[in-house]
Amino acid sequence: MTLLIAIIALPGCSTRGMHDTASTPATTATGKQGKSPAAKKSHQPSKARVRLGRDQDRILLYSEIDANRHNASSVDLVFVYRSDISRQLSTLSAREWFAQRQQLLGQYAKNITVIRHEILPGQKKRLPRFTPKQNRADAMIIFTSYQSEGEHRVVIKPRDINYIYFMKNHFIAQ
Repeated sequence: MTLLIAIIALPGCSTRGMHDTASTPATTATGKQGKSPAAKKSHQPSKARVRLGRDQDRILLYSEIDANRHNASSVDLVFVYRSDISRQLSTLSAREWFAQRQQLLGQYAKNITVIRHEILPGQKKRLPRFTPKQNRADAMIIFTSYQSEGEHRVVIKPRDINYIYFMKNHFIAQ
Protein backbone atom coordinates (compact mmCIF):
# COMPACT_ATOMS: atom_id res chain seq x y z
CA MET A 1 0.00 0.00 0.00
CA THR A 2 2.84 2.40 0.71
CA LEU A 3 4.16 1.92 -2.80
CA LEU A 4 0.79 2.80 -4.29
CA ILE A 5 0.64 6.03 -2.28
CA ALA A 6 4.12 7.05 -3.46
CA ILE A 7 3.10 6.59 -7.08
CA ILE A 8 -0.07 8.60 -6.60
CA ALA A 9 1.77 11.35 -4.73
CA LEU A 10 4.26 11.86 -7.61
CA PRO A 11 2.15 11.78 -10.76
CA GLY A 12 4.46 14.09 -12.73
CA CYS A 13 7.58 11.97 -12.24
CA SER A 14 8.71 9.59 -14.91
CA THR A 15 11.63 7.29 -15.51
CA ARG A 16 11.27 7.49 -19.29
CA GLY A 17 14.61 8.31 -20.91
CA MET A 18 16.60 7.97 -17.67
CA HIS A 19 18.68 5.10 -19.08
CA ASP A 20 19.78 7.03 -22.19
CA THR A 21 20.59 10.56 -21.07
CA ALA A 22 23.86 10.72 -23.02
CA SER A 23 22.11 10.74 -26.37
CA THR A 24 19.29 13.09 -25.38
CA PRO A 25 19.63 16.59 -26.88
CA ALA A 26 20.02 19.39 -24.35
CA THR A 27 19.00 22.98 -24.93
CA THR A 28 21.77 25.56 -24.71
CA ALA A 29 21.49 29.16 -23.57
CA THR A 30 21.02 30.24 -27.18
CA GLY A 31 17.95 28.05 -27.52
CA LYS A 32 19.64 25.61 -29.88
CA GLN A 33 19.68 21.92 -29.20
CA GLY A 34 22.99 20.20 -28.58
CA LYS A 35 24.34 17.08 -26.94
CA SER A 36 24.54 16.75 -23.19
CA PRO A 37 28.04 16.97 -21.64
CA ALA A 38 28.24 13.18 -21.46
CA ALA A 39 27.57 12.92 -25.19
CA LYS A 40 30.52 15.19 -26.06
CA LYS A 41 32.83 12.29 -25.25
CA SER A 42 31.58 10.43 -28.33
CA HIS A 43 33.92 9.50 -31.14
CA GLN A 44 32.91 12.29 -33.51
CA PRO A 45 35.51 13.65 -35.94
CA SER A 46 37.42 16.48 -34.31
CA LYS A 47 36.27 18.92 -37.03
CA ALA A 48 32.68 18.55 -35.79
CA ARG A 49 33.66 19.86 -32.36
CA VAL A 50 35.65 22.84 -33.60
CA ARG A 51 33.93 26.04 -34.61
CA LEU A 52 35.76 27.30 -37.65
CA GLY A 53 34.78 30.65 -39.05
CA ARG A 54 35.78 34.09 -40.15
CA ASP A 55 35.88 37.12 -37.91
CA GLN A 56 35.70 40.02 -40.38
CA ASP A 57 39.09 39.90 -42.11
CA ARG A 58 40.69 37.44 -39.72
CA ILE A 59 41.18 33.77 -40.37
CA LEU A 60 41.50 30.91 -37.96
CA LEU A 61 44.44 28.52 -37.95
CA TYR A 62 43.52 25.24 -36.30
CA SER A 63 45.87 22.30 -35.93
CA GLU A 64 44.89 18.80 -34.87
CA ILE A 65 47.03 17.18 -32.19
CA ASP A 66 48.69 14.86 -34.75
CA ALA A 67 49.09 17.52 -37.44
CA ASN A 68 52.27 17.31 -39.49
CA ARG A 69 53.10 14.10 -37.65
CA HIS A 70 53.13 15.92 -34.28
CA ASN A 71 55.47 18.67 -35.51
CA ALA A 72 55.12 22.44 -35.80
CA SER A 73 54.15 23.74 -39.24
CA SER A 74 55.46 26.91 -40.84
CA VAL A 75 52.77 28.73 -42.80
CA ASP A 76 53.36 31.43 -45.37
CA LEU A 77 50.38 33.39 -46.65
CA VAL A 78 51.66 34.91 -49.88
CA PHE A 79 49.56 37.79 -51.22
CA VAL A 80 50.23 38.25 -54.93
CA TYR A 81 49.11 41.44 -56.67
CA ARG A 82 49.75 40.53 -60.33
CA SER A 83 48.07 37.63 -62.11
CA ASP A 84 51.17 36.62 -64.11
CA ILE A 85 53.17 36.29 -60.88
CA SER A 86 50.35 34.41 -59.11
CA ARG A 87 50.26 31.91 -62.02
CA GLN A 88 54.02 31.42 -61.72
CA LEU A 89 54.08 31.03 -57.92
CA SER A 90 51.06 28.72 -57.91
CA THR A 91 53.13 26.11 -59.76
CA LEU A 92 55.63 25.87 -56.88
CA SER A 93 55.36 23.20 -54.22
CA ALA A 94 55.77 24.29 -50.60
CA ARG A 95 59.30 22.84 -50.50
CA GLU A 96 60.25 24.85 -53.59
CA TRP A 97 58.70 27.99 -52.08
CA PHE A 98 60.58 27.68 -48.79
CA ALA A 99 63.86 26.91 -50.61
CA GLN A 100 63.49 29.93 -52.95
CA ARG A 101 61.61 32.29 -50.64
CA GLN A 102 64.37 34.87 -50.12
CA GLN A 103 65.14 35.03 -53.83
CA LEU A 104 61.46 35.35 -54.78
CA LEU A 105 60.82 38.02 -52.13
CA GLY A 106 63.69 40.06 -53.56
CA GLN A 107 62.63 39.47 -57.15
CA TYR A 108 58.95 40.39 -56.60
CA ALA A 109 59.26 42.77 -53.65
CA LYS A 110 56.68 45.24 -55.03
CA ASN A 111 54.19 42.59 -56.12
CA ILE A 112 53.95 40.19 -53.17
CA THR A 113 53.68 40.39 -49.40
CA VAL A 114 54.01 37.50 -46.99
CA ILE A 115 52.55 36.80 -43.57
CA ARG A 116 54.57 34.11 -41.78
CA HIS A 117 53.29 32.02 -38.90
CA GLU A 118 54.10 28.84 -37.11
CA ILE A 119 51.43 26.62 -35.59
CA LEU A 120 51.98 23.83 -33.11
CA PRO A 121 49.98 20.59 -33.04
CA GLY A 122 46.73 21.13 -31.14
CA GLN A 123 47.00 24.91 -31.35
CA LYS A 124 44.29 27.32 -32.47
CA LYS A 125 45.00 30.96 -33.30
CA ARG A 126 43.38 33.88 -35.08
CA LEU A 127 45.49 35.89 -37.45
CA PRO A 128 45.43 39.70 -37.45
CA ARG A 129 43.17 41.46 -39.92
CA PHE A 130 44.34 41.66 -43.51
CA THR A 131 45.25 45.11 -44.77
CA PRO A 132 43.06 46.65 -47.50
CA LYS A 133 45.88 46.00 -49.99
CA GLN A 134 46.04 42.31 -48.96
CA ASN A 135 42.28 41.99 -49.36
CA ARG A 136 42.59 43.29 -52.94
CA ALA A 137 45.34 40.82 -53.91
CA ASP A 138 44.91 38.89 -57.14
CA ALA A 139 45.51 35.66 -55.18
CA MET A 140 46.72 34.36 -51.86
CA ILE A 141 48.92 31.28 -51.99
CA ILE A 142 49.26 29.31 -48.77
CA PHE A 143 52.41 27.24 -48.37
CA THR A 144 52.96 24.93 -45.36
CA SER A 145 56.03 23.00 -44.25
CA TYR A 146 54.71 19.46 -43.96
CA GLN A 147 57.01 16.49 -43.51
CA SER A 148 54.89 14.28 -45.76
CA GLU A 149 55.23 14.29 -49.55
CA GLY A 150 52.93 16.57 -51.49
CA GLU A 151 52.44 20.06 -52.89
CA HIS A 152 51.16 21.51 -49.57
CA ARG A 153 49.94 24.58 -51.39
CA VAL A 154 46.50 26.18 -51.77
CA VAL A 155 45.61 29.10 -54.03
CA ILE A 156 42.62 31.15 -52.89
CA LYS A 157 41.26 34.70 -52.98
CA PRO A 158 41.94 36.50 -49.66
CA ARG A 159 38.27 37.42 -49.27
CA ASP A 160 37.21 33.76 -49.68
CA ILE A 161 39.22 32.23 -46.85
CA ASN A 162 37.71 31.45 -43.45
CA TYR A 163 40.13 28.99 -41.91
CA ILE A 164 43.17 26.80 -42.42
CA TYR A 165 42.78 23.37 -40.88
CA PHE A 166 45.97 21.33 -40.33
CA MET A 167 45.72 17.54 -40.25
CA LYS A 168 48.21 14.69 -40.02
CA ASN A 169 49.52 14.70 -43.61
CA HIS A 170 47.81 17.67 -45.26
CA PHE A 171 45.80 20.81 -44.69
CA ILE A 172 42.68 22.41 -46.07
CA ALA A 173 41.85 26.07 -46.52
CA GLN A 174 38.32 27.33 -47.02
